[in-house]
Amino acid sequence: MFSTYIYLTAAYAQQGEDVKAVAAREQLFKLWPNFALARWKFLTASDSPVYWQQLETHLFTGLRKAGVPEG
Repeated sequence: MFSTYIYLTAAYAQQGEDVKAVAAREQLFKLWPNFALARWKFLTASDSPVYWQQLETHLFTGLRKAGVPEG
């Protein structure tokens, strides 16, 4: 269920919906208190450079905008 909040947080932040992004981030932190980008990267299994580029461009950038820590 936490993955829903990961994607919601990033999507809201990318759309400029800062209040919604922060609310989704807070829900994420309730479900996974020590969540950080490094943990999500560790759990993601892919050797495709295109996949990683898309994650960086769309997901990780949004999470950073919402204030999710790197590590």
